[in-house]
Amino acid sequence: RQAGSRAVMSTGGTDTNARKRKAPAEEVVAGEAVHAGGRIHTLEVENFKSYKGRHVIGPFKDFHAIVGPNGSGKSNIMDAISFVLGVRAAHLRGNRMLDLVHHVKGEERRKKAVVSLLFITKEGENLTFTRAILPSGGSEHRLNGETVTESDYDAKLRSLGVLVRARNFLVFQGDVASIAAKTGKELTKLFEIVSGSDEYAEQYEKERIEKERAEENTIFSYHKKKGLTAEKNQYKQMKQEAERYQKLMQEHAEVTRDHMLVQLRHIEKGITKFRPQLEKAKSEAQQLREDIDRREAEVEERKRALREGPDASAKRLRELETSIRRLLTEADKKRPDVIRHRQAVDHLTRSLKSGAVDLEKAEEELKRQQTEIDTLRSQLEGATRQKQAFEEEAENEKKKAVVLTPELRKEAQKIEEKVKKQTSVLQGKLEQLKRVQQQDLDNFNAVKLKVDELQAKKNQLEESKAKLVQWRDKVRDMLTEASENLKRLTKEAAEQRRQAAEDAKRLDELVAINRRLQEQLTEIRQDRFEQDRSQKMNDLLESLKRVFPAVKGRVVGLCSPIKRKYNIAVTVSMGRYMDAIIVDREETARECIQYMKEQRAGQATFLPLDTLRPKPLNERLRSSLGPNVKLAIDLVTFDPELQLALQFVLGNTLVCESLEEAKRICFSGRERYRAVTIDGVLIEKSGLMTGGLSGIASKATRWDEKEVSDLKKKKERAATEIEEIQRRVRRVTGEAQLQVEIQGIEGRIKYSQLDAEKTTQQIAGFDKEITSVEKQLRALVPTQEALTDDMAARDKEMKEVEDSINTVADKLFAKFGAEIGVKNYREAQADAERAAKEAADRRVQFATLISRLRNQLEFAEHRDIKGSLVTLRATVADQERAVAQHRDAEQKCRQALDATSKQLDALRLEAQELKSLVEEKEIEIRELKRKMEEDLRSIKKHENLVTVAETNLDRMYGQRHEIIQRSRVEQVELPVKKGRDVLETYDEETQYSGDRDEARGHLYANEAAIEFDFDVIEGKKDYEVSSMKQFEQITARLVQQLATLQSEISRLAPNLKAIERFGGVLERLHNETKTWDDLRGETKSATDTFNTTSAKRKALFSKAFAQVSAAIDGIYKQLTRTPENPHGGTAYLSLENPAEPYLGGVRYSAMPPAKRFHDLEQLSGGERTMAALALLFAVQRVAPAPFVVMDEVDAALDIANVAQVARFIREYSRQYQCIVISLKEHFYENADALLGIARDLNRNTSLPFTIDLAPFKED
Repeated sequence: RQAGSRAVMSTGGTDTNARKRKAPAEEVVAGEAVHAGGRIHTLEVENFKSYKGRHVIGPFKDFHAIVGPNGSGKSNIMDAISFVLGVRAAHLRGNRMLDLVHHVKGEERRKKAVVSLLFITKEGENLTFTRAILPSGGSEHRLNGETVTESDYDAKLRSLGVLVRARNFLVFQGDVASIAAKTGKELTKLFEIVSGSDEYAEQYEKERIEKERAEENTIFSYHKKKGLTAEKNQYKQMKQEAERYQKLMQEHAEVTRDHMLVQLRHIEKGITKFRPQLEKAKSEAQQLREDIDRREAEVEERKRALREGPDASAKRLRELETSIRRLLTEADKKRPDVIRHRQAVDHLTRSLKSGAVDLEKAEEELKRQQTEIDTLRSQLEGATRQKQAFEEEAENEKKKAVVLTPELRKEAQKIEEKVKKQTSVLQGKLEQLKRVQQQDLDNFNAVKLKVDELQAKKNQLEESKAKLVQWRDKVRDMLTEASENLKRLTKEAAEQRRQAAEDAKRLDELVAINRRLQEQLTEIRQDRFEQDRSQKMNDLLESLKRVFPAVKGRVVGLCSPIKRKYNIAVTVSMGRYMDAIIVDREETARECIQYMKEQRAGQATFLPLDTLRPKPLNERLRSSLGPNVKLAIDLVTFDPELQLALQFVLGNTLVCESLEEAKRICFSGRERYRAVTIDGVLIEKSGLMTGGLSGIASKATRWDEKEVSDLKKKKERAATEIEEIQRRVRRVTGEAQLQVEIQGIEGRIKYSQLDAEKTTQQIAGFDKEITSVEKQLRALVPTQEALTDDMAARDKEMKEVEDSINTVADKLFAKFGAEIGVKNYREAQADAERAAKEAADRRVQFATLISRLRNQLEFAEHRDIKGSLVTLRATVADQERAVAQHRDAEQKCRQALDATSKQLDALRLEAQELKSLVEEKEIEIRELKRKMEEDLRSIKKHENLVTVAETNLDRMYGQRHEIIQRSRVEQVELPVKKGRDVLETYDEETQYSGDRDEARGHLYANEAAIEFDFDVIEGKKDYEVSSMKQFEQITARLVQQLATLQSEISRLAPNLKAIERFGGVLERLHNETKTWDDLRGETKSATDTFNTTSAKRKALFSKAFAQVSAAIDGIYKQLTRTPENPHGGTAYLSLENPAEPYLGGVRYSAMPPAKRFHDLEQLSGGERTMAALALLFAVQRVAPAPFVVMDEVDAALDIANVAQVARFIREYSRQYQCIVISLKEHFYENADALLGIARDLNRNTSLPFTIDLAPFKED
């Protein structure tokens, strides 16, 4: 191009000129477009190679070409970019760093050079990379003017995608030729460098050697150990028996000691617990005994009143109520059986339909199997007969063949030499034709293999599509059946809901009536019992706290409302849990209940903190329902450790300021809440509303006995009606069960619809894949036809050449053939060779055919279709019998349920008549019992405490004495802290001469002075005891362990001398075993380390290879695409060793347009260059840098290929900045800007000139 007067050129200069021209970084980059990955803007060099002084080069465009005559310093621009980006001097045509400093012979050598590069990131950030050569020969790295380490410098470059070691941004002069000349191994090395897997190469080889050495050492040690093991086995059995005996004896002694210590520790804790209780109970009992005489007469009188009891009517009423409950329980148990049997019948009926279809398919499959077996047997017999006939025929032909004597054979060889000399030219031509023919045949076979693979894939896709179509039809049939069942069940459920709604409405009314009656009864009687009940509960709580320290207290005593106005609301919210007792664990609650049973202390509700699972608080309720609505739990103060208990009692109950607010919350939204107003009105989630201050404001109300009787009768009538409605509800087939069935069918319909849609989509996908495969098959047809035509024409040419050769041979062999009686010796020899080859081929074919038929026959015979058919038939028969059984069972259950209902009706009628007769006497009985319990509770409580404490202490003293005596008998030494002299000197028989009880008391007193040392078992986790149940489990385990040890000891008769004889062998074997184990560990460690390194190396290599392999064909097509061949060429990569690719080579094959596939070395120079460029650009995409610098990559290309490469790089520069050194105008005329390099001979320096070609772009 002619720049003319419009050309604006810039040139680098000295320090002064450069400083004058250079603008600030912000001004330099203003208005410039930046690539997605960033770009180089300017380059500044000072005394670097051929550039004397300071030169500012740039700005660089997306596609920037560097031009100039040879020797002007073009490549030094590339070296400067490489140097500033961290490439070592050895790769920049220098042996050491100072070789890169500008130097002219005769001038003083400069000792410092500096290269700076201004890079603009994709975010528009300016980064200045500077690398300076120091006088010491080292280098200094600076980033944005600040000195940094080489690693930080390299890390910043890596963050921008610039990989210095892989040189993913550089293509040096000669790299393209080097790539083209690389062998498979050298290409593998290239991929290792690009992928980074070569970092593991040295480690891989070292670890492989270590692994092999460790394996050899392990094998040697194993054989040595094996010999010692054989020597050891002579003594092993006796030694093991002796050692086992000693070990068992020692273990038995230790377990016996631990067993005794566990028992003694438990006894000491019990004594410590019950002794204070006994003393306190005795003191309080002494005070109460003074009142016993005065109360005795009254107690006897009340007992006589109690013994009069109700008459036989009450007894009969209790029997009737028991029978009614029993019959109701039986009815509740029978109803699920009816439902279960009906569901079983439906399920089995569906299974029968499916089983019949499967049975029919299995019978058809069995017939097909038998037909296949018969066909295969017939084919196998035919193939065997054909092979035998062929062998007989071959033997006959062999006998007819001409046999030459040694003299005749030598003569024939001489004639053959003459033929070769006379036909050498024709033979050469024939060989050349055969090589070309073989290449076409290989290409044809490759195309045919591809066609066969595509055809097989098409068949497989069509088969899969057919299966999916069959499955879709089946799913649609299932959808139809499920829809019909859904309609039937929906209608049935709607009818039941209507009836249930009517019953529920009446039931709510009766429950409300019953609640009001109960409240009225409670109001009449509550003051009468309130004081006594409160006192009883306080006494019980104090007793429980005294005996069980883990008891926290009652809910009402452990929390309080934050304001007085919330007292009634919190009381109503807590309900029956106000007097519940909070304990720490479920075990404590069980112990409290057992204690209350023993003391006859009434009833109480316990809330164990470790097992409570309250519903989580709905945090949304705290802020979303308005300022006048609060969570009940937020209105009480309590200890944080009681959070679970209060959360369980109050839940998500809401407290509202007014009834209108409560109604709005409970009934206006979709979600139901439990709410209470501050004046005590409660609204349940079900919608049931309870109000009034009964029991709080009306405590003084009294009712006479007649009013109580009337209220109770009303309550009984309401309860009877409630029970009747509930009985009717239970009698109806459960709506919940119908809903479950409906939901199940709806779920099946939903998932079946999804399955059908998904199957349809899969079928469409298969159709697309089949169309794609058919398109590929059609595309391969022209290639096959062209290869077939070429080979046919070449066969004809080869036939002509062979005929010419044969003519010469026939003339020379004519006389020889007449001598041996053969008309044409050449044809006879050719026939013999052809016959031998055909015979060998036929034998291979027969062997392959017979082997295939046998394998197919064996596979067909081993398919157990008949067994599956028998199993299916048995399954269908079992299902038919099960249907009949379930139908009979359903009928029987319904009959039994009806009979039970009739009995219930009769018993209820009789019970209603007796209730009114018994009611008055029950009131008198309850009054007598209450007064009697009040008189006896205090006395009996203390007497029970004394009795329990004395009994427990006496039992524990006796247990301790028995353990001590047993330790003396069994010679078990118990660890003692204090009192060992008492334990060793006293004798039970002579210690005391008094009566038996006194002697025992004195003995127990002496034993109390002994303090045992429990440190032996305190540190063992298996002996930790926190409850009676855990103590019993530990004791039982120890007793079982002792019995097992004693049984094993009694079976042994050891020879203890065997241990001494075994010692020497064992020591040597132990040492060798340790050595072997260490070697095994080393082998395993070495193997694992090697496998890990191998896997990492392979993963990096395979990832890079896959990316290059995926990209190379497209790049090669772009580089080789022409108007005559718009599709371009084809290129692909393959591995010689896929298992460990870095150990084998990489095969690079390319097919230029209108040519066949060839390996890289078989292509012409220009073709190899294009293929090498494609590989370079594909490799660059593995780890793409934001720019790439290339040095004369077009050197070996003709004009057409130069244009192709230029267009490709022009397209490539839209994504990545390209800086290219070129001497060909067809190449650099496509650039966005030119950087011209000239040589200033006067100053001995290279001078850069930059011209922007943007103003000269053609439309």
